[in-house]
Amino acid sequence: MRVVAYVDAGDFICVECTRKRYGDTLPDDLGLVFSDSETDTPTHCSECGMVIDETLTDYGEKYVIDAYHDLIAGKGGSAWVIDEWLSTWPYLRKRLLEEDKGEQEPVYCHYCGARCADEETCALHVAKEH
Repeated sequence: MRVVAYVDAGDFICVECTRKRYGDTLPDDLGLVFSDSETDTPTHCSECGMVIDETLTDYGEKYVIDAYHDLIAGKGGSAWVIDEWLSTWPYLRKRLLEEDKGEQEPVYCHYCGARCADEETCALHVAKEH
């Protein structure tokens, strides 16, 4: 179990940003967020936007997977954010790829591995501009 973030006045702040803000002397009233802390939705650092690497509950995993499916279906969402989530929890990316088994010739982005209609329209692929 390791500290992955701090809570300062209700804001989640990653370890790096907390150290930039306070240096080596951290205030006593900071809350601690550990790697085994569970969350129902991904949490981001309020300073830099980095994903806080907490453990997702079953609901949290469904939240990320549903957000991915909404993005691919054109229902909105941020490709960059969802790619960051899938990079933070790679087992979810693997689960999404396994879901595609049995479908007729799915196409995968050669860069990010996301399923897409074709590489030119892959939301994650286009967002990375690669």
